[in-house]
Amino acid sequence: MALPLSIRFDLPQVFLCYADANRLTADDLHRDLDAHGVRMFSPQRDTLPGDQIVQAVEEHIGESDYFVLLWSHACVGQSWVRDQWQAKLHDSGGFLLVFRLDATRVPSLLAARRQFNAFDGWSTAVKELAASWETDRAHGLPVLPAPGPHSRPDGPTVTLYIRNRALGVSHVLAVPAAATGARLRAQVRTELALKDEVSDFGGRLGFRFSYDLLKDERPLPDLPLGRLGVGDNATLDLEITARSFTPDGEHTPVAFRRDPGAGPALDPVGRGSDAVHPGMSPDTRRSLLTEAFGHLMPRRNR
Repeated sequence: MALPLSIRFDLPQVFLCYADANRLTADDLHRDLDAHGVRMFSPQRDTLPGDQIVQAVEEHIGESDYFVLLWSHACVGQSWVRDQWQAKLHDSGGFLLVFRLDATRVPSLLAARRQFNAFDGWSTAVKELAASWETDRAHGLPVLPAPGPHSRPDGPTVTLYIRNRALGVSHVLAVPAAATGARLRAQVRTELALKDEVSDFGGRLGFRFSYDLLKDERPLPDLPLGRLGVGDNATLDLEITARSFTPDGEHTPVAFRRDPGAGPALDPVGRGSDAVHPGMSPDTRRSLLTEAFGHLMPRRNR
């Protein structure tokens, strides 16, 4: 399914948030990450006299692929720091990561976010932090956190990439290592906020959707992930089957999972679409499919 959205995949943009007392440590982290090709911004370092600081902070938070919070005792009670990470917490456009400088308890709202304990070993924490987005970049598509409700599972977890090449995006989920195929499908439905149906004109026409997860182009059986060979950093393809309906009835289902170049049936507005979605104009198809899946896309491409 090729939504009418252009994809741009660049080096990651990182917003660095820290208390003023941790400025020297933040400078060390900035220096250590430069070698990884990361573009970083922090208000203390990168704004100039006369800049509209609040506006600049809001823009960079919204545009950042990763928001790295340097958490320490110095952050406690700092409204400037709190306002920044809470703004990113409610923003679905990128990852919020916690880089802990000491053993100060992390706020409960951040408990489910990925954490790196620099006080246990600076070099290891820096390498793990850089590896988190280097793995994403190697994936070859924009990678986003799941936009729907989620919580950190109890017990051991594995990190999975849920990919749909027709949408041109992947999402990262923390999944119980003991999960089965059925449990994973349910979690994907919830965390990606996948809809059963979208409609227009008083419900007279629209799309109904069903979903499946594929491993090596085959549906994932309802077995434990370990028995299926699905381990940490594995990639599964999300197959979306869309059935358009109009006053004339429900039409032939179309599966969307591959690159848009695989064929015209994957293009909701291109050549061949009238044959598989009769009775629905290109503008209506575009609007409905964007309503259904626009929340999964990088903000800059919506």
